[in-house]
Amino acid sequence: MIKIYNWHPILALIVALNIIILPELFERQKITSALAQTNLGDIQNHWAKACIQDLLDQKIISGDYESGTFRPNVPVTRAEFAAMVTKAFPDAKLVREPIKFVDVPQDYWAYDAIEKSYEIGFLSGYIGRTFNPTLKIKRWEVLAALTGGLNYKASTSVEQKLNTIFDDADAIPEASTKAIAAATEKGIVVNYPNVRKFNPTQDATRSDVAVFLCQAIANTQTTNNEFVSQVPSEYIARISIGTQSTTTANLPETSTKTTESTTNTNPKIPAPTATENTEPPGIVERFGNGNLQAEIIYDQANSTDLVTNLRLKIIRSGENIFSEPIPVKSLADNPEADTAMEILAGRFVKVQLLDLDGNGESEILVDLVTINNNDVPLDGGTYSLIYRYDPTQNKYSMLRHFWGNVNYRLTDLDNDNIPEFKSVDSRFNNAFSNLNDSVLPIRIWRYRQGEILDVTREYPVQINNNASELWLEFYRRSSQNQEVKGVLAAYLANQYMLGQKEDGWKLIEKVYQDSDREAYFASLRQFLADKGYDTNQ
Repeated sequence: MIKIYNWHPILALIVALNIIILPELFERQKITSALAQTNLGDIQNHWAKACIQDLLDQKIISGDYESGTFRPNVPVTRAEFAAMVTKAFPDAKLVREPIKFVDVPQDYWAYDAIEKSYEIGFLSGYIGRTFNPTLKIKRWEVLAALTGGLNYKASTSVEQKLNTIFDDADAIPEASTKAIAAATEKGIVVNYPNVRKFNPTQDATRSDVAVFLCQAIANTQTTNNEFVSQVPSEYIARISIGTQSTTTANLPETSTKTTESTTNTNPKIPAPTATENTEPPGIVERFGNGNLQAEIIYDQANSTDLVTNLRLKIIRSGENIFSEPIPVKSLADNPEADTAMEILAGRFVKVQLLDLDGNGESEILVDLVTINNNDVPLDGGTYSLIYRYDPTQNKYSMLRHFWGNVNYRLTDLDNDNIPEFKSVDSRFNNAFSNLNDSVLPIRIWRYRQGEILDVTREYPVQINNNASELWLEFYRRSSQNQEVKGVLAAYLANQYMLGQKEDGWKLIEKVYQDSDREAYFASLRQFLADKGYDTNQ
């Protein structure tokens, strides 16, 4: 039996709603679908009127029936985009199991749309199981969501394509360059009034989302009787098909020579080239920051997103000073791990050149999502490899950090222009609940001079916010007679981090009254001590 003390859940609910969901949810005006014959006054002379009207007619987007307006310049929230994209692609296949976001109550107006947008692969959560429904969505985020949901793939060098089509390509977040390149190839990037000005980090307006959707929907149609996009062609960013190519290089890298392939019908598989070196070729992606350039070289299997044989090359001021395979050893207790194959097979590669410790020198951050292969003792999950420059020896050293089966978000929490790694503690997965029901406590990390440090305790505001989310989730689960041991464990971990261990235990002991409470409490105490949460041990 779960004993619920009303004062704490209500207080947590008020805190969580103010922090996470925001008051706008309760003041939201009722928006109804505009009828086809309704003339919305603010789009009559709009450059995207034809596209907007088509989407209105199909009830993919809505106008404000009471005011007779569409509000084309109003920013779109993540919840609103979820509602639009699920209507735009109603037949999209489910690609992953549903999850429950702790900041999206079941009676929230966009609950079903948010859940479906996740299941069909268009949108994902933020840290842990939060969705941030009222957060305004950026232009690049809309296009990345469409690219992911529609499974678009870029076929040529990302940096090469984007720099030739957008004047502000440098403003595109590094992690989204592949997605934006693929969206550009598919013709769904629309820029008004200057087609070469992408403005990736601006909030996406209702008209922005409308034209992106018009182009994306048109791409999925196959007959003349179906949807035809009416977006003015002069605002559609395009790349000439005739100039597309796949950059290849030889592995291992012995020179800076590369070759261009224009005859390969599958752009993911490099075409054979006539070179003196007979080693197998690899795909090359380049990243630059001033006098610092990095190249990732890898092979990609046919019809999969699996990449293998990764290699990193670093060039400073034109000099190649680093060229080595990217190693990931097992973190598991396996006696054969040291002799195991170290070259990783993974499903995602992200490279960022960032000053992570504020010393004025950019580190090279490589993120890999690994595969748990029975033949190779590697822990499946997310690895970050941080390469740091030593000017005294003119060489790079590497730090490896394993995040588990979660990811992180780089964010400047204390406004000192140095980012922190905001993540969650994946060690709680399967500890007190199954994987699908797991709820994880917050963890914050900082990189300084070759070390990555757990600095969670330095950010009590973020811990408190996470604790409020967890208590709201506990209250929801307990009211529905669902398993709560996992969420209580995560909540108590936050109380430990805040220095409120005793108060946390008093509350847990009051609200959890099931017959296994003594065994659960003993196991939980030992788990928190083993994982380093109990500072007294």
